[in-house]
Amino acid sequence: KAEIKITDFGFSRYLKADNLAKSLLGSPINMDPHILRKMARIDNDTEFGYDEKADIWSLGTITYELLVGCPAFEATSYEELIEKIIKGNYKIPHTLILSKEAICFLNGMMQYDPKSRLSVEELSKQYFLTRDPSTFHNAILKKTDSDLTHSIILNSKDKHI
Repeated sequence: KAEIKITDFGFSRYLKADNLAKSLLGSPINMDPHILRKMARIDNDTEFGYDEKADIWSLGTITYELLVGCPAFEATSYEELIEKIIKGNYKIPHTLILSKEAICFLNGMMQYDPKSRLSVEELSKQYFLTRDPSTFHNAILKKTDSDLTHSIILNSKDKHI
């Protein structure tokens, strides 16, 4: 058992069910793609706003880094980082042994479309959080044809992947 402490609530606020946040603050590497699009001035949507699902994305990127050992989106420049996050694809190395439960947990948090992301209530019921890890099932990951260093590509905003 491990204890995780969450800190730095400098940008936090309580949102009522019908309110949306509109601020463009945070760390780009963990930022919801839709907020990042607005921050990078790629999206000119005048109806911009987001809810707690943006925080679920951020939690997913942090969980990914804890489980995999590196950020979900790595880049050598700010522009490249924005491009990778906006595409929404992240990969799990084929050499890594992760449980199916962990992969489902990650994928539920890092869905490109916020409407498809798990809610806080749904997350709290995930097997990854509620079951004994000794009952988990390891995923057998295989190399893909397109990228021999990674095995599964998840979360693409492009439906063909």
